[in-house]
Amino acid sequence: MARKGRGEADETAKEPATPAGEGATAAPVQAAPGETSTPIGPLPLFYKQPQVVTADRHGKAGLKEATSYAFARETNSVPLGADEILVAQAHFPIVFTETNPPIPVAVLGLGDARNVFVGVDGTWRSGTYIPAYIRRYPFILANGGKPGEMMLAIDEAAENFVADGGRRLFEGTVPTPLARQAAQFCQAFQTQFDLARAFGEALLAAGVLLPRRADVRRPDGKTFSLQRFRVIDEARFDALPDEPFLRWRRAGWLGLAYSHLLSMRRWQSFVAPAG
Repeated sequence: MARKGRGEADETAKEPATPAGEGATAAPVQAAPGETSTPIGPLPLFYKQPQVVTADRHGKAGLKEATSYAFARETNSVPLGADEILVAQAHFPIVFTETNPPIPVAVLGLGDARNVFVGVDGTWRSGTYIPAYIRRYPFILANGGKPGEMMLAIDEAAENFVADGGRRLFEGTVPTPLARQAAQFCQAFQTQFDLARAFGEALLAAGVLLPRRADVRRPDGKTFSLQRFRVIDEARFDALPDEPFLRWRRAGWLGLAYSHLLSMRRWQSFVAPAG
C-alpha cells in the first residue's frame, strides 16, 4: 500500500421534520435516489414522512418487534460515518460521492442489482456489516426550533412504525429506553458523519480524488457497472507533501485512507449472483 514506509512515527408535531445535515448526500453513486423533492427540501434516502418525536403525537406509538431491512433493498449505496470505514472496508467497496464535499459511502450493489445484501425475506446477509445509516432507520435527527437545536424524529411511513402499540416510544410523557437509545445513536452517527464529511473535504482540497468506473463480470457472462464516483488516486496520495500527510496522521485520517484503498478489493462481493 502506498506510503506505508513514511513515519507513522422550526418544528411542530404537525409539520414534517427537517432532517439535519444530510440533505443531498444520501444518494451518492447513482442519480440522486435519496433526493425526493418536498416543500421543505430534499429528504434523505429512505425517509418519506419524518416527524419530530413528541409525547403529544407519539404517546401511544412504537415499533414492531420484527426487524426487516426490506426498506434498504432498492439502493446501491449508503453514507458511512468516519468510525465505520475501518470496519466496512472488510465487507464493501468504499467510494466517494461526486458531491462537494465528497462523502464516503458503502457500495451495496451494481447495475440493476441494487442492494445485494438484503434477502427476499428482508434479512441482511449473515456475517456482513450493517451500516449505521441503515441501523438507525426509522429514526433521524431533525433541526429544532432554535439554532443548533437537534430533536429526534421518526419516519411515520416506515413499515415497522405503528401509531398504537409495539415497542413504545413513551411511558406517559417520559421517553422509553428505546427512544433515548435512538436519540443517542442518531447523535453519535451525526458526529461521525460530520467527521467523514471533513475527511472528504480534506481529500478534495488535496487533489487526491479522481473519478472512476467499476465493471464487474459475473460467471454467467453478465457485466455490471457503477460510475459517477471518486476514489483516492494512490500515486497522488503517495506524492503528498509531508505537511498534509502528518496533519492527516494527527487527525486519524490515514487509517481511513488506507481502509478505503483496501476496500477496492471488495468489488468481487458482487460476482456471485444475488440470492
